[in-house]
Amino acid sequence: MYRNIKHDRLNLYCRYLDIGLINDNSLKVCNGRFGNFLKKYISVSRFPYGLRVLDLIKENALKPNTILKFPKEYFINWENFPKFKARFSNENMCSDVGRYSICIFPSQEDKLEDFLHLYDTEYKSSFIDKYKIDEWQPIEKNKHSNGASFYSSECYFQYWKIYPILETLDNCKNIEKWVSSEDGKNIFIKEMKRRDKYWTSRFEETFNRLSLYVTLITFYNMSSTHKSWSYGEISKFILSISNCTKENLHEDLIKLVEKYIDWKKRYEEDNSKLYQSALRLLKRDIYYLYEIIAGLCECESEIIEDYPQIKTVIDFEEHDFKNTFITLFSHYATELNSFESTLSAEIIYNKLESLDGFYPWIRAFHDMHEDIESSDNLVEFRQPRILDNLLVLTIRTEIIIRMIFQRFSLQEPPYALRDVIKTFADLNVSSKKANILLSIADKEKWRLTELNNKPENIFGKINASQTGKNWSKEQKHYFSSILKLVTSRNYFAHHNYKDDNLNIHTDDICLDVLKSSLHSIAFFINFDLA
Repeated sequence: MYRNIKHDRLNLYCRYLDIGLINDNSLKVCNGRFGNFLKKYISVSRFPYGLRVLDLIKENALKPNTILKFPKEYFINWENFPKFKARFSNENMCSDVGRYSICIFPSQEDKLEDFLHLYDTEYKSSFIDKYKIDEWQPIEKNKHSNGASFYSSECYFQYWKIYPILETLDNCKNIEKWVSSEDGKNIFIKEMKRRDKYWTSRFEETFNRLSLYVTLITFYNMSSTHKSWSYGEISKFILSISNCTKENLHEDLIKLVEKYIDWKKRYEEDNSKLYQSALRLLKRDIYYLYEIIAGLCECESEIIEDYPQIKTVIDFEEHDFKNTFITLFSHYATELNSFESTLSAEIIYNKLESLDGFYPWIRAFHDMHEDIESSDNLVEFRQPRILDNLLVLTIRTEIIIRMIFQRFSLQEPPYALRDVIKTFADLNVSSKKANILLSIADKEKWRLTELNNKPENIFGKINASQTGKNWSKEQKHYFSSILKLVTSRNYFAHHNYKDDNLNIHTDDICLDVLKSSLHSIAFFINFDLA
């Protein structure tokens, strides 16, 4: 099933988003990469009453995932602080402190461990564990000899910490209009503490393992490594380093889907831009969880069957395609039902889906009906796309027939469509079907598909054509349908004089073109594709 993930460099740091505390001389709500993440993903650039992330940390209302405390002598010896490249009066003093804000440049990694943040691998014991403290400790702002001020600490958040901030902002929206500054700040801080406690107790373990995957998969996709790993290998690696089980991941998935449904309801009620942005990020989180689980069970459909609610979040378009086809097939196949007693839309779809080149066909089929059903405006200014979709349907039906031929005969199809149809008849098929195909490929019958004289009714000659004397209703119908398909293909390749009729479906020509495609597929797909 199709998916396209946009990878952002910022996600390389999603487990260690600093707040830029070292050189905190700004009035922004937050500096550093966490500040950038807040602004980029939920468009937050201000808290009520001018509060800042640092204020919330000091009040123990928003707890960083990692707090590091460094010897202030490092910064005092940094002669040109805060500029880079740094010059030091004593080069040997606490040189590892400079790792507090590293930049990651994906290159050619050799092991899955190489795709994790350095703070979780190479620098964990020598840097993180060395300077880490468990709780925020009040610290003074220091003065450098050059007049600059600095804190000798840094705080890091995992990216999911923007979620409790989001809920706090939503719960306290418009607070500045009704509550005084002193009381309002206390209310906001209290609410922030409540939401952060809730998210930490319910989701911290979930996001700890998920952020490992986000880091790894972003790193992997941005690197130039020539090595490759399967999703199964990556999923097992995540389970191993996060000490979790497949059952933990399933529980994670349920919790995040529930939260997504709750947020979506809030967004639909209030049309909040905060939730609009955050829903996109949470959807990505849910998809990544789904991807880890799929890597373990190797069957995406099983997950969707086990958790039907996931369809409200991970809305793979393929599900809509299949539903559209199955729902509408019976509507367009009424003529076939009288002589195709075993005809099954689902079986036909499953066979088609296994063929190369099918998706442009089903996208056109689906989009055309979406277009028709959605055009309920009293005045419409958007041009119809019916002609465009019929063109794709028709041309792609020929491709599908060629793919069926290749699957059935185990040989490359001939170049000309007429030769494909003729060769089909020479294969081991029923005499009833062979007679239809041979008659269609007959030179005189094939000329019925030509439109050199631009007839008003492009299917008129076919409708008036004589077929075999003892042919059944079924044979006559498929003979007519396949010839109409070839005629439609010729029209779309060489003509445009009926475009207006096709585009606004003012007569039966649109229906005939569509049915010719669908019924031709029904004829050929029922060859033995095993």
